[in-house]
Amino acid sequence: MNQIRINEIVFKRIMDAVKCSVARDESRPILKFIKIKVTGNKLVAYSLDGYRASRVTVSLGENVDCDFFEGYIKPIQIKVSKNGINDVVLCADEIQTTVQVKTEYGLLSYVFDKPAGDYVDADKIYDGDREHDREFAVNARYVVEAMKVIEKTSLNKNNMAIIECKEDPIKPIIIRSKESDFLNEQLILPIRIFKEEE
Repeated sequence: MNQIRINEIVFKRIMDAVKCSVARDESRPILKFIKIKVTGNKLVAYSLDGYRASRVTVSLGENVDCDFFEGYIKPIQIKVSKNGINDVVLCADEIQTTVQVKTEYGLLSYVFDKPAGDYVDADKIYDGDREHDREFAVNARYVVEAMKVIEKTSLNKNNMAIIECKEDPIKPIIIRSKESDFLNEQLILPIRIFKEEE
């Protein structure tokens, strides 16, 4: 059985980052799971539902006890301890993945049977056609707020938002909802990308 340890704060951040893209219907049961893969000192977590995908990559540093780990879990909510120093232990074999979380009441274990079928190769989706002609940075909270405004005011059944940007990375980004009689535009100024922020 392969085993890895992840700090509870890091594990919670991983869950928060990928749980939004986990499938909620039964059409492809394997997509109701989050795939966790470790190679070398890098952990990658994946989720996808057929319309969107999430991928998180975390450096585990030098203290990794296993060369390879692959497990499948469903989204779980953990409460981080006050000092945030506990580890979450993940164990996996060919049949199941176990997640052990230390709580104030004792050790809590979640056991997930490995789903049948093959998980989608999300790396091909992300990395297959990675060429892009521009990159810009924006405040994530401003983007979320703009998207919420678009969603609230749009009568478009797909909640379509159009994102406009220029090649110049210091020009504003415009997020808009366009209907025949209603144009909602939200403008966000970009943040300059400096080397130390990458």
